[in-house]
Amino acid sequence: MQQQPNPGKKLLVNYIIKLFIYFTVVFFLFRVVSSLLFMPASINVFPFIGSFLLGFIYDAKWVAILLLPIISLGSFFSFLNMFGNKFAKWFWIIYLVLGSFLYLFMFCADFGHFGYVGTRLNASALNFFEDPNEMIGMLFETYPMPLILLSLLVVLFFVGYLFLKLYNAIKNAISNSNIKPIWVIIILAFFIYGKPWVTPLKRSDAMVVFNNKFNAYLALNPMQNFFTTLQMRNPILTENNLSLHKNFIQNYFGVINNTNNITRVVTNKPLSDTPINIVIVLCESLSGYKTSLFSSPLNSTPFLKTLSSESVFYTRAFTPHFGTARGLFALTTGIPDVQLSKFSSRNEGIINSKPCLLNELKQHDKYYFLGGSASFNNFKGIVNNINNVKILERGSFCVPDVNTWGISDKQLFLAANSTFKNSSKPFAAIIQTSQNHRPYTVSKDDSTCNFKTYPNDSLKKYGFGSKDEYNAMQLFDYSVQQFIEAAKKETYFNNTLFVFIGDHGIPGNASATFPPAWTTDKLSEEHVPLLFYCPKYLQPKILTQVVSQIDVLPTALTIAGYSYTNTTMGRNVYNQQYTNNLAMIIYHDEGDYGIVSDSTYYIKSIDFKTEKIVPTIYTAAIWSSNVTAALKAQYNPLADNYLAVARWCLVNTKR
Repeated sequence: MQQQPNPGKKLLVNYIIKLFIYFTVVFFLFRVVSSLLFMPASINVFPFIGSFLLGFIYDAKWVAILLLPIISLGSFFSFLNMFGNKFAKWFWIIYLVLGSFLYLFMFCADFGHFGYVGTRLNASALNFFEDPNEMIGMLFETYPMPLILLSLLVVLFFVGYLFLKLYNAIKNAISNSNIKPIWVIIILAFFIYGKPWVTPLKRSDAMVVFNNKFNAYLALNPMQNFFTTLQMRNPILTENNLSLHKNFIQNYFGVINNTNNITRVVTNKPLSDTPINIVIVLCESLSGYKTSLFSSPLNSTPFLKTLSSESVFYTRAFTPHFGTARGLFALTTGIPDVQLSKFSSRNEGIINSKPCLLNELKQHDKYYFLGGSASFNNFKGIVNNINNVKILERGSFCVPDVNTWGISDKQLFLAANSTFKNSSKPFAAIIQTSQNHRPYTVSKDDSTCNFKTYPNDSLKKYGFGSKDEYNAMQLFDYSVQQFIEAAKKETYFNNTLFVFIGDHGIPGNASATFPPAWTTDKLSEEHVPLLFYCPKYLQPKILTQVVSQIDVLPTALTIAGYSYTNTTMGRNVYNQQYTNNLAMIIYHDEGDYGIVSDSTYYIKSIDFKTEKIVPTIYTAAIWSSNVTAALKAQYNPLADNYLAVARWCLVNTKR
C-alpha cells in the first residue's frame, strides 16, 4: 500500500507559497509608491519596467530569507512543523510577525530616508542610533511618539491576526497540492542566491544594470541596500604614496617637494603686540539661503547681516558634507570626512591624534563650549585632539536645559563670555550652537526676542518648512546679538577675532534667491556664511571666491598674525591669491562627490559611471556639448585627486 504524504507538510507548503506571493505583492506595492513619490521629473515611467523586474529578484531574496527556515525546519522535524505542533505554530507566527515588522519598519524608514536625501536607506542611518538618549529625547520632543508607538502596536496585532487567519484557512481547506517541500526549499534557496551563475546577487548588480541612480535605487529594496552598506562603515584605504598625485598637490597646496606629506610652513607678521584671541562659532544648520545675508526678504538674521557688513565676509563658503559631527571634524582637522557610512568621529582608527592648527597657539588657553553632551556623535573625541582643551558641556552650566540638546544658545554664549572676560591668558575657543535644530524650542529666557511672523506660503517660498523653523533661525540671530553686545563691554573684545560659520546647510528650495544648482543639485546642503569679525584690526570686505570649511583655521591664524606649520588640507584664503578656488563636496548616502569652483559645480558618482557639471552663477549662456565635455575633462581629475588625497589624509595624517 502506497504511503500517503504527510498532511502537515502539504499544508506547510501551501502556507509558504501563499506567504511568498503575499509578501512579494506587498513589496511590489511599496516600490510603486516609491516610484510615484520620488520619481524625478526628467524620468518617465517606461524605464521603470527593468527596475521592477530586477526589484522582484531583490524582493524575492528577502522574502525567501524570511520563509526558508519555516519550510526547511518544519519539513525535516515534525515538532517544528506549525501544522503538526501547537508550540511550533505559535513560535512561527511570532517569528513571522517580528520579521514582518522589521521589514515594514525598514520600508517606512526607507520612505523617510528617500524623501530626505533622495536615496535608499543605508548604514549611515546607524549614526543616529549611536546616541540613543539624545535621539529618543529629540524624537519625543518633536513628534507625537506615544501615538506613533501605539500605531505600531496596532500594526503588530493586525499583522499577527492576518497570519493566523491564513493559517486557519489553509488548515481547514482541502489541500490537493502535490508539490514536495524539497522543491520549495530549493526554489527559496535559489532566490536567496539570486542568480543562475557563479556570483550571488549583490547590491552592485543594480548599479551595473542601470547606469542611472534613480532606476538602480528603485530596483533595490531597503534591506539589500542597508545590509550591504554596513561594509562601508570602515574607511576606504588608498595608496600610501602621495607622489601619485604630486601635480595636484603642487598646484593646489603649493607643496613642491616629493615627500609623502602636504606639510607647509607658514610665516606671518604678528597682528598686534598682544596675542590675538580666536573665537570660532560653529553655527547649527546655518544654511546660507535661509539667512538675511543673501537677499531673502524674510530677514531672519538681521544682526548677522549687520555683522557681515563689519566683517570679512565670504559669500561662497561650502562645507564638505552634511552633518554636525562631520562639520566639527572638518573644521578642527582641516580634512574632509570622506568616510562613507560612519562618522570618522566614531572610528577609533581615525579620530585619535588628528592634527588641529589650534595646537600651534602654544600660549593660549583652549575651550570648547557645547550646550548639550559632548559625547553625542563623539564630539569629545574630535575636540580632544586640541591639546589641553577644557570642555564645557552639559553639567558645566548653572542654567537648566531647554531640550535634549541642552541649554539655550543665548545662555551658552553668555557662559562663554563670562569665561573669556575672566581669562588671564590669551585664549582660543570653539562655541558650538544647537538651538537652530529640531525640536526648535523657545525657552522662557528667550521671550525678549522680537519674533517676526510671515504667512506659511512666504516661509515655504524662501526655504522654511515651518514657523517654528523660522523662529529658531531668528532666535539664533538674537543669541549672537546678545553675545556680541556682551563681549563689547569687556576688555578682551578689541583683541579677539570672531569667526562665524555653519556646521552645514539644509536641503530645500533655494530657487527664490540662488541659481538652480542650490536646489536641483543640493548645494543648499553645504552653502554657509563665513564671517571673520575683528573691528579693531580687520577692514570689512566682501569676498566672492569659493572657500571651504576646512580653510577656516589656517585663514584665522593668518588673519590673527600667527605663524604655523600646516599638515592639513585647509588653505589660507585671506591674503593669498589662487587660480584654483575650489571646495570639495561629498554626499555620503548617495556616493556622489565633486568640486565647486567660482562658476561651476562638477559632480560624479562612486557607484555609477555618471558625471554632471552645472553653473553656479546666473548666466544667460547655454553651454554647448563641446564646452560641457571640456569642463568635465577639466574637473574630473581634480575631483578624483582631491578625494584620493582626502582619503590618504583621513587615515595617515597625525598630529
